[in-house]
Order: sequence, then C-alpha cells, then structure tokens
Amino acid sequence: MEHLGKPENRDFQQRAHELPASRAAEKQIPGSLKLVKVIQMRSIRPLPLVPKFVKGVIDFRGKTIPVVDLRIALGLKPRDYTAETLVAVVDAVTVPGTVRMGLVLDAIFGLEETKLSHSIE
Repeated sequence: MEHLGKPENRDFQQRAHELPASRAAEKQIPGSLKLVKVIQMRSIRPLPLVPKFVKGVIDFRGKTIPVVDLRIALGLKPRDYTAETLVAVVDAVTVPGTVRMGLVLDAIFGLEETKLSHSIE
C-alpha cells in the first residue's frame, strides 16, 4: 500500500478515496473484525503510556475494553467527541485469540438491523 503522505496536509475525504475498498480489504483480511454492537460514545477512562490512538477503556456489558480512535490511528486530524459520536464494539481476530475493542467512528453506512424470523420450540 502506498504511503498516504503527511496527515496534516491531506483532507479526510481525499484520503478516504485512497484507502482500499471494503471488498478488497475483506479479501486481504477475511473475518478479521466481527461487529458486536454500535453504541453511543460514553465516558472513557484514559490509560497512561499507550499510543495516542488508544483513547482509554470503557465498560461494555461488565467487561473493560480498549477504545481506539481510527482517525488518529490513520494519521487524520482528530475530532471532538459529541453526543452523535459512535463506537463500534468489535471482536478482532488475532493470532493469539480474539480481542474485543471499541472503534470510534465518524459515521456508519449500510448497517441494517436483523431479527430472527423463527422461534425455537
């Protein structure tokens, strides 16, 4: 993948077009992220001595999970968090095992809620 340049000189929209399409990413790393739930931003407890893109930890269903800001991880200009800021809780499949984490997102496109259409008897 080619280097995208200095983050302060590039606009998010311009950079987004340079990132691999989701279909290409699926082929490169199949099944590496599984969406668990999309939640609204909540209070993040900061952690010392972690990279800047690791914003801290939150409580999710009684478990403490790390929260990663994708804008910072991708070298983009950070944004302030608002009531509309979303966190995608995902299970990331890694070589040692599965890690649950939150990913701070600007927006989500094409997400549909599904319901079971049959009951268990």
